[in-house]
Amino acid sequence: MNATVLVVIPNYNKGDLLARALRSLLDQSFRDWEAIVVDNHSTDTTDTVLSQFTDSRIYSAKIHNGGVIASSRNMGIDFSHSKYVAFLDSDDWWRPEKLGASIDQLEKGADLVYHKMRICKRVRQRLYLTSFRSRRLKADVHTDFIENGNCICTSSVVMKRSVLDEVGVFDTEPNLRTIEDFDLWLRVAEKGFRFSYIPNALGYYWAGGGNTLQPNLNIVSLMAIRAKHLSSFEAWNRQDDRCWFYYSIGRSYYRLGDFVKAREYLTRYCLIGKPLHIVVKTLYMLARIVFPGLAASGRNA
Repeated sequence: MNATVLVVIPNYNKGDLLARALRSLLDQSFRDWEAIVVDNHSTDTTDTVLSQFTDSRIYSAKIHNGGVIASSRNMGIDFSHSKYVAFLDSDDWWRPEKLGASIDQLEKGADLVYHKMRICKRVRQRLYLTSFRSRRLKADVHTDFIENGNCICTSSVVMKRSVLDEVGVFDTEPNLRTIEDFDLWLRVAEKGFRFSYIPNALGYYWAGGGNTLQPNLNIVSLMAIRAKHLSSFEAWNRQDDRCWFYYSIGRSYYRLGDFVKAREYLTRYCLIGKPLHIVVKTLYMLARIVFPGLAASGRNA
């Protein structure tokens, strides 16, 4: 594979949505791309969908990834001799200008480019009121990640292949399997590579049925990322800079129905000066915990 950019598309039983992702590739204004769909031996319509796309730039491969999507992404990366690598989950899709805008930033000196993603919850959705909470990172990217958490949707990323050659690919440790992307961004930031943010929504993140992270796995992954990256970092020792971590853990316990643990974590940080969405959702969850009659129907926070 020798196009300017290789697009890596992991897939498992998303044949009904994969066609949308591939069509968004064919619609790209930037044409010098190749794509590999790395399929985890799907049992749905995936093979039929792939057979309908005859463009010679689209390849496919099979893998048994053991439930670790990082293995699928790494297999795709291994196929690449391209200058740049882009990531697109099979249930997400892009606007036509996405690759062109991203590669323009890379050619200007960025090492990793990411952008805003609209959130889609219905197949025929036409109005998009919410976005994946991306943000422009501070000059010290690594410290920003430590203090504020991940703000990058994997399907928004295009990066230099040479960066992956230096920092390594996605970590396939099972305990990181819902947060392996953040682990990679932390390693890229730690090496001082340049991140570039495009504030326009150049893609769509599928939040419909079937891709919600399991709360128990999220807790395990958050604990693993803390052990690997956070505990020894100076900023982590400032209690109030752990808000995103405690909020994420507390929300996961809340969704599991363990309201004792949820309250323990949700009350570990001060809400003053925190992002509005964290303030609102924290107060919402705590209110439902305090008033048990409401808690039974409140696990969708």
